[in-house]
Amino acid sequence: MTNNTAKNTTLSVTVNDIHNNKIVTWGQVNITDNNGNTVGTGVINNTGNSIITTSINTKGVTQLTVNYLENDNYTGSIYVMDDIVVVGRLSEIEFTDNNLSYANTSVSITVKDPVTNTRIANAPVKITYPDATSTQTQTDGNGNYTIRANLPVGENIITVEFTGNDEYNGTTQTHTITVNKRASKTETNIKNNTYNNTTIEVTVKDRVTDSVIKNAPVTLTLPDGKEINTNTGNEGTVEVALTLPAGKNTINVKFNGDDEYNASANKLVIDVQKRLSTTTTAINNKTALNNTITIKVTDTVTKQAVTSGNIEVINRATNKTVAKATITGTDTSVTTTLNESGAYNLTVKYL
Repeated sequence: MTNNTAKNTTLSVTVNDIHNNKIVTWGQVNITDNNGNTVGTGVINNTGNSIITTSINTKGVTQLTVNYLENDNYTGSIYVMDDIVVVGRLSEIEFTDNNLSYANTSVSITVKDPVTNTRIANAPVKITYPDATSTQTQTDGNGNYTIRANLPVGENIITVEFTGNDEYNGTTQTHTITVNKRASKTETNIKNNTYNNTTIEVTVKDRVTDSVIKNAPVTLTLPDGKEINTNTGNEGTVEVALTLPAGKNTINVKFNGDDEYNASANKLVIDVQKRLSTTTTAINNKTALNNTITIKVTDTVTKQAVTSGNIEVINRATNKTVAKATITGTDTSVTTTLNESGAYNLTVKYL
């Protein structure tokens, strides 16, 4: 016997002339197993040898009988071999990383014969995960199986065991799966751009699935460098009120990342609009050089008094300023520079 491996069990057969012990250089040889089944045939060549690879494809103990068939020159002869142990073939497991993203991790395995490169169909396999849980399954008709596992971000070692079958010895191999964080995107929406009532909406999403990311930590950096820290809560979105001056303001909005997602950012330009105001006046003194006016400015929407800003009173006839004041409270009193009696048309401006 030159090879006792399943699917490659091979015999080297030599026949001798019983009278002169010379090697016989022709004739037919049959190999049968202990059930009488023919598992190999061969022809003695001119060197007196026949190499016969049998059809034995399972491992285990068997007994083979070598039959040299009678021919025109020789009678037949039989040789019964001692029990032989047919061993299983070697096997190996190949790994292919298909997707290493968190929550979408998949790795393909292929169980195959390392000598012939033949894939082993329906191979029973046991997969053990880092948390010690395991799965029993088998490869498909092409020797493949795809592992889809919910693994945490980082390095994860899985163990795959092919438990063997009638033809193949088992093998156990480990594989390190480095799970990556998922890509994110930060979206912003201006809900209100009015001064003193500016509000934006921040939503953090999975860049691939477009699903929202709950409780995502978010940092907003204002033009003056101040930061607002918040999170998207259970809805994956959050409204943030901002105190910004009128005009264009650039806000940097950043999702800081977490255990599952990489960070992402968005730059938002908000053109903050001034609020509408209403100005009312009351003349307290009409005397030249002591003409006094009480001015009140209110927010048109809220009806609340405006308590900051500047006031200018203009003589329409000359288009000259006759009074200026800074608002410091609910009502502001100004004295004009009008020094002659008469009728005047005045314009009061809130600046």
